[in-house]
Amino acid sequence: MGTVNLRKLSKEVKNEIIGSNAVYVKGCRSHEMLQGGIKAVTYTSFVVAREFTETETGLDARTSLIVFFRNKPGEYAYWGFKMRSKRRKDFPDGRKIAICGSTLCEHEKRKTEDVTSLIQDLKKLTRLFSFVPSCYRISYDNETEMIVDRFGEFTKTAYNEVAQLYADIRHERPSDVDTESLNKLIEMARSRMREGLLGDLQEKISILDVGTGSGRDLRYLKGFADVNAVGIDNADAFIEMLGELEQKGEISKKSFYNADMRNLSMFRDSTFDVVRHNASLLHVICSA
Repeated sequence: MGTVNLRKLSKEVKNEIIGSNAVYVKGCRSHEMLQGGIKAVTYTSFVVAREFTETETGLDARTSLIVFFRNKPGEYAYWGFKMRSKRRKDFPDGRKIAICGSTLCEHEKRKTEDVTSLIQDLKKLTRLFSFVPSCYRISYDNETEMIVDRFGEFTKTAYNEVAQLYADIRHERPSDVDTESLNKLIEMARSRMREGLLGDLQEKISILDVGTGSGRDLRYLKGFADVNAVGIDNADAFIEMLGELEQKGEISKKSFYNADMRNLSMFRDSTFDVVRHNASLLHVICSA
């Protein structure tokens, strides 16, 4: 069919889609109507043959033939058709076309390993923010999040590669500056606890150490009888080091988690009295 409306599909077709591991969609317009609404891997193919497909793909219909691409469940390959008046693309021969808020070509390039390219792309999306209609905000947020997630992957990979060197440079005990900072933090928390603002019934302070790394500071915090310290990190090499410290008894049992600082859903609200982030927030990129 020329177009597809998820709300008007028959019950039988909906059940087939729901029960499928993968869905193959033919046609640019059909994909536009279905993308983001299927909770299965989606494969799509169509011919870039007219201005409409140029607008959504960012490809030249005179030189491009058939495109074939894969989307994860709920993923948008392109979005923002109503933003055509705000964006133009110049082809090498001087021809200009109106393009969507984010084209298929741009979306695919965001899967690159080139950090510099991703930084420039994130800046471009940030400048576009004020022009994005409310109907595309979810798509915009998902696109931006995809880039931010790529930076998160780069950071995780880098720490996995240098974990042992990082641990050696940081040593087994905090530096004098870090020790002073930790001591002041604990004393501030104790002051709040005496005022009845922090602490539990056993008068213990719960601290979350975000980006705990090789566990140096967790080891130090274990020495305070009135402190329960928990650390999180998402680098597998650091998690392995923390496991070794736990086995040796140098940090408390179940005092660390493999987690991303942007998603702390494993903890209930008000679990911690204090959240500490020492040289960790610098890895979080604010996109808007």
